[in-house]
Amino acid sequence: MTLQHIVLIWALSLIFLVAVLRAVIKGRLRVRYTLLWFGIGIMALLSPLLYALCLYLHETWSFPTPSILLLVFAVVILARICLQLTVVVSVAWRERKNLAQSNALLEQRLEVVENMLRKSDRGVSA
Repeated sequence: MTLQHIVLIWALSLIFLVAVLRAVIKGRLRVRYTLLWFGIGIMALLSPLLYALCLYLHETWSFPTPSILLLVFAVVILARICLQLTVVVSVAWRERKNLAQSNALLEQRLEVVENMLRKSDRGVSA
């Protein structure tokens, strides 16, 4: 990997990290997800080291090309992101379901109370 490649990767990674930070500051990205995205940005910053590791593993483990190892690392990282997002969506869905059920129970209780008040108003006015 040439110096130009490393500088380009670092510049793009820093731009990405600044974009994540700005999104958090402006409130568009919850702090809850910030660590995941900062981790990805830092991994991108360290990708030249990862490439060197891939070259070493390529020579030691006899992989056909270092690109295959980079692809394997990328797939593992993407799988981790997908798992994290699936967990977040699942929790949000469960909370939404519980909230909808609580809302339905409250509406039912309110309707019962309103009916009781109507009946008591009829009894007083008669």
